[in-house]
Amino acid sequence: MPDPLIAPSRINSIVREDGTMHELFLSWVEDITRTVNNSAVLSGPGSPETVVEASVGRFYVDTGAPLLYYKATGDGDTGWVAL
Repeated sequence: MPDPLIAPSRINSIVREDGTMHELFLSWVEDITRTVNNSAVLSGPGSPETVVEASVGRFYVDTGAPLLYYKATGDGDTGWVAL
């Protein structure tokens, strides 16, 4: 298995023409998240703010847009920061 901390081989864009995240980039983000947090990446359509509960340090991928969020503060469903 390739080292998840090394970006995938060249991708022309992290975003497909329809505005959603490219599968290779999404897969890499999921690998990074599992490595860093020892857990699966959280994902779903839209922002996680006030919707997704998680502990600080988790990542969330908005599957409907090319956005990656990081849980920066708090224990509930707030404190998400778009990266």
